[in-house]
Amino acid sequence: MHAERLIHQLIPLNESHRQDQERVRDELWTLYADLKAYQRDPDPAAMDALRARFEALFTQKTSFATLNNTLKRLYTHQSEWLLVLLRPDAPLHTNGSENDIRGFVKWRKVSGGTRSDLGRRCRDTFASLKKTCRKLGISFWDYPNDRIGQVGAIPPFARDRSSMLQPFLRFFLIAFVLYAGSAGAAPRVGEPAPDFTGVDTQGKTHRLADYRGKTVVLEWTNHDCPYVRKHYGAGNLQEQQREAAAQGVIWLSVISSAPGQQSHVSPAEADELTRSRQAAPHAVLLDPEGGIGGAYGAKTTPARRSIRRSAVRHS
Repeated sequence: MHAERLIHQLIPLNESHRQDQERVRDELWTLYADLKAYQRDPDPAAMDALRARFEALFTQKTSFATLNNTLKRLYTHQSEWLLVLLRPDAPLHTNGSENDIRGFVKWRKVSGGTRSDLGRRCRDTFASLKKTCRKLGISFWDYPNDRIGQVGAIPPFARDRSSMLQPFLRFFLIAFVLYAGSAGAAPRVGEPAPDFTGVDTQGKTHRLADYRGKTVVLEWTNHDCPYVRKHYGAGNLQEQQREAAAQGVIWLSVISSAPGQQSHVSPAEADELTRSRQAAPHAVLLDPEGGIGGAYGAKTTPARRSIRRSAVRHS
């Protein structure tokens, strides 16, 4: 019964508020326990009494105005709360729903977002599909193969819209093949550094070939990343950038965030970030398509690649 969290997290302003809050919480948990008992052993004669207790609990007036407003808001969900009186098989909590979405939330946190609307829709579709397959005991990999190959060995899911899923299934398999084929494409230490072309915040084009014979440092940055904030907040990266400049090293900060996604910035916003954190890169390259990041396998921030004599020397 996660609605109790809304009451528990209220901050009382005095002792009277605290006492009312504790009393309401006790009444709520007692009602919840009695509803669970009814669920285990339904007794039609108890239905009116339980409804009356619910009514009294959520329409009462306490000395805590915020608590009163919370109770009033929860009262609007009476039909959902008391559905168990008519349908004892109905759950009294949302644990199942929270468990269903937990994997998706973890995936979203790790990935940090998608680069396009199609990518977001594909991610959401396959997160739901994977959970459904797991619940039904079906191999997640067998399902796309069955649908694309039109084998029909796996029965349709409830409300299965295979025709709508086809574009996503093909997109997924193509992306998987491309990813598998490029998993080792990021250059290793000692291997030739991929050439690149990038435009900085001033509109100037930079090519790796332009700095032949010099040491080049590529630093991927994301102002929303807590680790980036930590190192810039401590002045670590600024100090390294100035030391690099003093030694003739070309330090290029790279922002590989697509429009509409986390940490995407305009040229002016990127310059303001450089100024506000007193950074000192040679230039800030905007890489919204992710071409430079993909060529060097930069998937997290902060990430750096050092290039000397046209080869990757440090990752």
